[in-house]
Amino acid sequence: MKFIKYALLFSAVMLLISCSSSKALSERDKQLRKEGFKITESFEKFYEKYKKADYKIGATGPDEFDCSGFVQLAYKEVYGIKLHRSSQSQFLQGAPVKDKGDLKYGDLVFFNTNGKGVSHVGIYLYDRKFLHASTTKGPEINLLTTDYYKDRYIEGRRIQK
Repeated sequence: MKFIKYALLFSAVMLLISCSSSKALSERDKQLRKEGFKITESFEKFYEKYKKADYKIGATGPDEFDCSGFVQLAYKEVYGIKLHRSSQSQFLQGAPVKDKGDLKYGDLVFFNTNGKGVSHVGIYLYDRKFLHASTTKGPEINLLTTDYYKDRYIEGRRIQK
């Protein structure tokens, strides 16, 4: 009997969580549409679609990606926007977002992972989380605040519609 009570309680909590997060996503989509973006899906759905892909330098998907190929396809599928191919050329697109606290959903985030300038790119989601194609794990979501990414962060870029 206790098991049934806990199962019902767990189900109710999960339902409430899913309802509130879908409402937040809906509000986010409304704001992005208001700003002129064509929203066909979210970056979270894009991640779910491609999360089992492998990392391969120079690859643009759908079964293998490097970081900039992953970001390029994500922007095409989610916003209908064509980005340049490399992380260095993507860094030249859009407007700089100097302060991490000013990052918005969909902003590109750039890192220096090899000591030679821009060498990695991801997409900012929310709450200091970003989506990218990791060289070790393929597509994944990480925090900007982890020591590895915090120490290598360069800046964000906001792509204009």
